[in-house]
Amino acid sequence: MKSREDQAVPFSVPGFHFHPLTQCIPDELYTSDSWLNAQDELQKLSKEPRCSLEQAWPLYMYFGNLTKYARATPKSSTCHLVGFLPSVFHACWDTLLDTDFLHSYHHGIVLKCADGVFHRIFPCIFTYSTDYPEKVLIATMKDMGLCPCPHCLVLKSMFGSLGLIKDMRSHISSVRVYIEINIVPVVNKFIKKLGGLDLDLFHMLIMDFMHECKLGTWEALFTHLIRILYALPGGLQLVVTLDSR
Repeated sequence: MKSREDQAVPFSVPGFHFHPLTQCIPDELYTSDSWLNAQDELQKLSKEPRCSLEQAWPLYMYFGNLTKYARATPKSSTCHLVGFLPSVFHACWDTLLDTDFLHSYHHGIVLKCADGVFHRIFPCIFTYSTDYPEKVLIATMKDMGLCPCPHCLVLKSMFGSLGLIKDMRSHISSVRVYIEINIVPVVNKFIKKLGGLDLDLFHMLIMDFMHECKLGTWEALFTHLIRILYALPGGLQLVVTLDSR
């Protein structure tokens, strides 16, 4: 039997949103609807003629001497913004890896540190943490080509064997080696400047959980795939098999 409106029983559903999640309480000018609408309109504008501004990648630096527990703390101030790299990526690194830096990289530089003692500091690049598009730029490789991995030459067709013993063996036997040939229009500045100082270009491109999972759609996709496995006959065993791989 349908109740009258004055007899309706109030109820709530946890997690049910009656308004878009982007709606904000306008306690600041930049959270007001007018400001947000104006921002959306600005993003829709076409590029100004003769404008040379392009997309740029922020370059951050961490000191490996600090523990990872300090570097992972948001308010530790251990992350240093070096600059922004535009589309002429290797041209920027050609400037950054100048003669003074290469001399310091090889011979060190004497600095007075916070303890008041002079130390010889050797700036070395151990790891480069970034997303896949920037890894493609660094490795001067084809984006999502036949061998899309920046570390090895495993074929894309072999992705179904991910995690198997033969897959791990192929990672070891098919390690990428940089070969400079004329058909590549860009000279890799990391190899040109630091290759003689034992820098392994492909080894420094580490897997980054934040860039490759948290900031992308992979986490949601993988969760959905796990649910599909559970829905299949013998789904629990399939998930256990996936975990073992």
